[in-house]
Formats: sequence, structure tokens, C-alpha cells
Amino acid sequence: MCKFGIAFSGGGGKGAYEIGVWKYLHEEGLEKNVVAVSGTSVGALNAALFVGSDYENAEKVWLNISPEDVLDFNIVDTLLRTMGTPALDKSLIFSAVNSVIKNPYSNYFSAGNNIVERLKKYIKNPFVSPKEVIDYHIDNGHIFVREKLSKIINKSLDFEKIQNSKINCYVTCYNLRKAQLERFDLTTESNLSKINEILLASSAIPIAFSNVKVENYNYIDGGIPVIGDNVPLKPLQDLDNNIVICLDKKSGKISKKNYKYLGVITPRKWLGDIFGTFDFSHNKIEKLIDQGYEDAKAKLGPIAGFLLN
Repeated sequence: MCKFGIAFSGGGGKGAYEIGVWKYLHEEGLEKNVVAVSGTSVGALNAALFVGSDYENAEKVWLNISPEDVLDFNIVDTLLRTMGTPALDKSLIFSAVNSVIKNPYSNYFSAGNNIVERLKKYIKNPFVSPKEVIDYHIDNGHIFVREKLSKIINKSLDFEKIQNSKINCYVTCYNLRKAQLERFDLTTESNLSKINEILLASSAIPIAFSNVKVENYNYIDGGIPVIGDNVPLKPLQDLDNNIVICLDKKSGKISKKNYKYLGVITPRKWLGDIFGTFDFSHNKIEKLIDQGYEDAKAKLGPIAGFLLN
């Protein structure tokens, strides 16, 4: 029987594609061959589900999640609604987040000021300036709050199963103070609260979400371009075989120098840009699960018999 590890890459709502790949492994009886998983951002959440849950529950989590569970607006939207103005235009937020993702060295404040200028037409109340509204959430470091997602994580994961798992589960985060990547193995963590913090930290996209404190350090998304590792293969480097799930074709162009691959699964159809990252609609999730399943079948189907023997 061929043993292998799985690297789950980051990509927000596009992570439903990885659930489709898992579905194929599950139906073919291949998931029992997995000895380690590694994930960044949404890939970390999926890796944790792989170790601390089962396929049926993971699929249920994804199919039942709503955009509001993940993209729950912070005080900005509340203030705008209170003032009787139109709700915050999400496209403005996504464009600002996209600018940060493309340029990880950009300043939070410059991104915020850019939003201010574009929001002026929405705010009519003379007693509250656009700058005051935006400064509030820039100072607090985020546009969305994640209490709902945190509860979903706690409800979906079996802490005892993670602790007793023989499958190592590596999560990649970026340490802001040390300015470096760090890897956590969830199977060695002592409590569910810390696991929750690590998973939220790994998926904390700057501007969109607040950085997350884990013990004495603050962390952000581990998959930020240039400084991050969105396809976290390094923790699996000592394994003889790996299956890599990349949520875009560009990420699929990875060096094979230090790794032995059974397959690099990348979407045959484009999953979308930054808007795809923030798309957690039910219809999109269903389509991505189906797409991941079909792509995994096409890539791994010819060698499924070899993997089982």
C-alpha cells in the first residue's frame, strides 16, 4: 500500500475544490493511505478537518456555510447602516484586499485611505466623516470579524481525534514580529482553543481579517505572496510520496527537486480571481466540490490501483 501526504493550498472560498479532491480519495478508499497533511490558509482548515473529522462532516460544513459566516462585516458596516446609508459596497473592500495581496509590503493605512476616497459618496452624515469610520477598522486591523467562523471550527473538529491521530497535521502561519513563516503540528497542541487560534491565524488575510495572537506572537495568513508559502510542501519533504492540491495553475508550477509526487492536482477550469477567494455562495461551493472530484479522478484514476496495492 502506497503511503503519501497531502498539501492543501490556500484560496479562500476556492477551498471547496479541495473537498472535492478529498471526496474522490474517500470514495476510492485512498484516504487511509495518508500519513501527513499540510495546509495554508483555507488549506489549513481543510487539513484540520481531514485529521479531526471525516469526509461526510467536512462536506456538510462546507455546504452549510454561508458568506456571512466568513465575511461578517465589522463595525464599519454597522455604522453605515446606523447612519441610514447604503450598506458597504463589498467590491470596494475586495479591491483593497486584492491590492494588499498583490503587494504584501503595502501599508494598511494607504489601503484604508484609498477606500475612504471611494466611500465618500456613501456617507451623508455631516457629524461622522468617512475618515473617522475607516480609521476605526484600520486601527483595529480588519474589516471582517470571525466569531461565527471560530464557532464553526470548534463545532466541526474533534479535539480528541486530532490528539490521537497518527496523521501529522502541519499548519503554516506568518509571524509578524519575527517576519518569518512558522509551522505548527496540530496533533501536538494541548487544547482546542490554541488549535482554533492557529487556524484563524493561518487564514488571516491582511486588511480583511485581524491578525491573530497565538501565545506571545501575532500571526497573519501563511500564504501571502513573496513572504508566504501558499503550497506548503516543506513539512512533507521527508515523505516518499505526496499529492499536492493547488487552487490555481500558477501555484501548480512548483519545483520537483526535493519532492516525489504522485500527482499535482490543479483546476482544469479557472476558479476565479480575488472575488472567487471571497465567494462562499452555496452554488459556487457545490460546483467547486464537483470540479475537484472530477479533476482528482482524471489525475489519480489511472494510478488508483497502484496506490491501493
